[in-house]
Amino acid sequence: MNEIVQWLIRTSKGEIEGPFTTVEVIRKIRSGVYVGEEYISKFPSGRWFPISYDENFFNILLEVLEDELFEKEDESSLEKKEVTQRIETLKKEFEKGKEDPVPKDEKGKAVFEDLDAKTPVIIEMEKEGAPKVGKAVIDREQNEKRSRKKRPSTSSKSSGKSRREERTKVQLIALGAAILVVASVYFYLQRTTGGANQTHLRRPQFKNGPNISKGEIQQNMRRAIQSFRKDTFKDYLTAQDALVEIVQGSRSLDAFGFLCMTYRELWPFTYQDAQDHKTFQLVLRRVQKLNPKSPSANICLVVSHWLKGEYDDAMRIMNNHLAESPGMIFFNHMVGDIYAARKDYRSASYYFAKVRELWTPPPVWSKSLLQEARMYRKRGVHGTAIKLYQRLLRSNPQHAVAKIELGILEFDPYQNISKAKDYISSGLTSGQFIPKMIESEAFLTLAKISILQGSNKKGLENAQKAFSIDSSNEDARSLIVSMGGLKALNSVSIDNVNMVYLGEQYMKMGNYSGAQAEFRAAFEANPENGFAALRAGEALWKLGQSNEAIRWIKMSIDADPSFIRSYLILSDFQSERFDYENAIETLKSALLVNPRHHGVFRGFALIEMRRRNYAGAVRFAKKALELYDTDIPSLIILAKSLNEQGSPEDAFRYLQRALELDSSNEDVHVTFSKILAALQGTDAGITYLDKMISKYGKVVYMRAIGDLLAREERNSEAIQYYYDALEKSPKDKGILMDLAKILQIEKRFEESRDLFLEAAALDPTDAEPIFLIGQLYYDSGKYREALKQFDRVLEINPNYPFAHYYAGMSNLNLKNYDMALKMSDQERLMNPGIPEPYLLAADAYYKKGQYQLCTEEYQKVLSRGLKTADVYIKLARCYRLSGIFDSALTMLTKALNQESGNPDIYKELGALYLKKGYYIKSAEGYQRYLQLSPNAKDKKQIEALLKQINKMGVEDG
Repeated sequence: MNEIVQWLIRTSKGEIEGPFTTVEVIRKIRSGVYVGEEYISKFPSGRWFPISYDENFFNILLEVLEDELFEKEDESSLEKKEVTQRIETLKKEFEKGKEDPVPKDEKGKAVFEDLDAKTPVIIEMEKEGAPKVGKAVIDREQNEKRSRKKRPSTSSKSSGKSRREERTKVQLIALGAAILVVASVYFYLQRTTGGANQTHLRRPQFKNGPNISKGEIQQNMRRAIQSFRKDTFKDYLTAQDALVEIVQGSRSLDAFGFLCMTYRELWPFTYQDAQDHKTFQLVLRRVQKLNPKSPSANICLVVSHWLKGEYDDAMRIMNNHLAESPGMIFFNHMVGDIYAARKDYRSASYYFAKVRELWTPPPVWSKSLLQEARMYRKRGVHGTAIKLYQRLLRSNPQHAVAKIELGILEFDPYQNISKAKDYISSGLTSGQFIPKMIESEAFLTLAKISILQGSNKKGLENAQKAFSIDSSNEDARSLIVSMGGLKALNSVSIDNVNMVYLGEQYMKMGNYSGAQAEFRAAFEANPENGFAALRAGEALWKLGQSNEAIRWIKMSIDADPSFIRSYLILSDFQSERFDYENAIETLKSALLVNPRHHGVFRGFALIEMRRRNYAGAVRFAKKALELYDTDIPSLIILAKSLNEQGSPEDAFRYLQRALELDSSNEDVHVTFSKILAALQGTDAGITYLDKMISKYGKVVYMRAIGDLLAREERNSEAIQYYYDALEKSPKDKGILMDLAKILQIEKRFEESRDLFLEAAALDPTDAEPIFLIGQLYYDSGKYREALKQFDRVLEINPNYPFAHYYAGMSNLNLKNYDMALKMSDQERLMNPGIPEPYLLAADAYYKKGQYQLCTEEYQKVLSRGLKTADVYIKLARCYRLSGIFDSALTMLTKALNQESGNPDIYKELGALYLKKGYYIKSAEGYQRYLQLSPNAKDKKQIEALLKQINKMGVEDG
């Protein structure tokens, strides 16, 4: 049950508007639609009271008046005086309002604001006297004065009463009509969205300079902390509003960290679409611009990874910071979250307990206490769990989830049925949002209670309700089947709202199979949920189902064409599969959505880097950084590309920036070691990585040392590092591949082949290991076995570079010349700029005796930059066989200029001069060939040919 508070608004004209969410009402106040003279009522049946009585709206009204005064600096003194008077009146009435009796909740219990609450770890706020603006507990006289201004005076009480009754009647009719209209809209939305109440994150409107006082910052921060710690949807909205007021009017870094965490807590209630992602990225970029090294910038960076589902990256950054600063509360909490999702309840409870110890002064954040109690409940440490639940409810008596979980615990193991039922019923009827998995557990417990009390019918209904809410609840499924059979189970209508949440839980656990199933089901239930389709695609990619992953991400784009992230991920996956043409087209489509999004230009840079067009990669990465100068992936791409271009000094400068932003990023450290090796030698890079291994013991650094050694052809040392890395991570496909490649170089073919096969088994949709097995067979002269592997590669990924070429070369060696030519055509369609497919075609035409076509293809090879002695020799051969002797001699002269010691030049010269009838020169050529290549395979044939030439005894001119 999502607790989204909605309001009806009665204007000064008596018109009823709404319902609107709190955020929407605030927006209308800011835009001047509402000015403080309106009345509000909770939808659908709350009592009416002045809008300025509500704490969510009073400060906003005051702020709007102050902004209006600021805007009238150049206006007449009379206008300024009017606004000033309104502000002073509002403040005076507020001060009077503070003398009113203490506000009470719905049960009549006094509600006190925790003004001493301090930001844990991130900020320490000291009391500095009374704040400039207080809470919205406003004197009713304020609104009565406004009302009197609008109403004509009467001398007759009975007349006034009659008018009030008439006005009330009109209002009730208007309210009834409004409720009917709103109800119809509400039930329509319920049908179309599966009943999910969703909102958008509130986006700050950043201004040029500070326009909020220190007192207002403190006041808003206190309000944010007090609301945040209560752990309800409504209170997180209140915290969000207070924090947005701070960040858009000041440079308070601490507020940014809290705002990012508030966004994280609100995330399950948002649409999670392009708008919400853009809002978060805007805040992340702002705090990084203010101070990229600040704790708040690090918190926002982690939350950014979290909202994208990049939990491993989030965990890496948090562990790195906690190693140096163990007291970072929010990092302790989120690490606990991940351990809880992975069912490591002992580790999770440790981190939640740290939050409880660190959060001072009390009361503690209710969510963290709740999760600590839950971990002890899951571990079966029931006494500690009950104490924690009770402590939470003492500080926050209305916390619905805590009541439910305490009720579940009272039932099992303690069998306190009455207590259990009371706690659970109270929580379920509180009107607060209950996580679906907890709500399902609550109804399952109620089902068991009903059965114990002899009401099997009620028990079955509650079990069906539990399964409807969470179809992964196996206990509920079993109970339904045991009581009503499969018919009772199949009659349950599944609530699909919970599926995205379940999918995310599976992603945290690394259960990608379960995750993709949940995300796909969520999308099928609501085809407008582009985020669910995107996450399904990402989970499928993790499972190695690349074709299916790409298909789902395309569906994500169709569902939400404005969500840039889907384009970026699709392009990344396409280019990783060497489908560069479609990857580029995907990014062009993204440019139509947002021509200034840094991620699009970063995507172009990534494609160019993968294509080894480093100049293009540098150009696009710099463009991305112009738009977002703290984008870490763009900095890494730029540094890598500059280093490959031979500019390690420039690369070092950009990588230093990335290191400042995220010192835990493994890719940054590996790239740094390569740049260091380029600047100071390989051993300097290895020394750096050895230090990282000593500090963190991570396999990625062992593999990186192996890569550096392999580049230097220090193969035996590299092999040892790869084996050490493989011992720690035996299922790491990258290490298996690296080791297999270097063993192939060392002619250890069987070991190499076995490792390639092992890598292929880990990811059947990855064509690379199969391609390399094919190369292994090809290099061994086993062309038929090689061709089988290359055909498999083309089945898996028709875009794999050089797969057609090597399939063609295998066919060439098997004398399937027409098939070799076909493969050449296919390769050049995908890679028209490379010489290899033309070289293949030239060799095939030579074998077929089509020498004119042979020369044309070799000319294309030269035009694509491959101007080696071998190419000139082969072209000369085809010219000779075509009867074009002068061109043949020209080509051989060029070959001599390049490589005068190549024996094949002299062999071809012998053949050319023989054809022209210059026997002495022909004999000299053949003799020189045998001198340079004394063990030539065709030595006997050449010697026999020389004897024939000498017998001719003919002198050429």
